[in-house]
Amino acid sequence: MAKLGFEYLVVARIDYKEKDIRKEKKELEFIWYPTWSLDRGQTKIFTYISHDHYSVDYKVFKNFLEEYNLKLNNYVNKIKLISEKAVEYFQNITKWYKTDHIFFFYGDDFTFQKANVSNINLEYIMDNINNNAEFNSTLRMEYSTPTKYFAEIKKEYTNWPTYKDNDFFPYADKSFVYWTGFFTTRPYLKGLIRDAGKYLSNISKLMINELMKDRNPV
Repeated sequence: MAKLGFEYLVVARIDYKEKDIRKEKKELEFIWYPTWSLDRGQTKIFTYISHDHYSVDYKVFKNFLEEYNLKLNNYVNKIKLISEKAVEYFQNITKWYKTDHIFFFYGDDFTFQKANVSNINLEYIMDNINNNAEFNSTLRMEYSTPTKYFAEIKKEYTNWPTYKDNDFFPYADKSFVYWTGFFTTRPYLKGLIRDAGKYLSNISKLMINELMKDRNPV
């Protein structure tokens, strides 16, 4: 990825024990030199490890964000309660990173199915925190992008940890739940799937080309 021109990498899945250690040391952000012994650091990429998974923390946000009749169902009390939980949640996360900027992932697998409701409800939380003196003295929420996030943290901090000649395998979600079999099990079947995928991709390209000819006759 570094040789293709990528400057930043965001990772959610590393071994749970290593993630806990990195939280304590504030080393969830670092410069990764995967082949240091071969090229003495010519290949590198700034890497960010998420504090949890790549999804929103459901214990804090899920039920609230997916509720359709928010304004009609005890709106004021619920907004205040979830705002208090959100502020506490973000303040805890800052303990694990070098800067005060928090990269908050919003969404998960298939959450686009209720995207409109979730986005509207999230904006209720954002507005309440940003416009409330009880919260906005310590926290401000805004929509952002990875590019903006990395630009901001690099302004605030420069002496990043490094990670050389290593990777993050084997990976376990928790005790005795390893993902090593993802690469080593059923190799013959996975080989067939990969070969079939190549054929499917080439056939799809040929069919698209033929369809485009029909639409754009000479």
